[in-house]
Amino acid sequence: MSELLLHAQDRPPEILAASEGIGCVYRCPNGCLHVCIGETELRLSPQRYWGFVAMLSESSQSLATQEPRPANPDVN
Repeated sequence: MSELLLHAQDRPPEILAASEGIGCVYRCPNGCLHVCIGETELRLSPQRYWGFVAMLSESSQSLATQEPRPANPDVN
């Protein structure tokens, strides 16, 4: 088992998405998904990640009823 972990750590992380000035999402060699925003980093299992995405989707829909989504969000 430890041999498998050593081989996993030799692989580079897989960048799934990145946005300059906001952050990135990547999968580490151990299969966790990392959501990085500025200095904050969340490490989530795939199951928790999908729950997090569902929560963000729900919150964005609620927010959209209160204020319009900006065409070009200010990332500064």
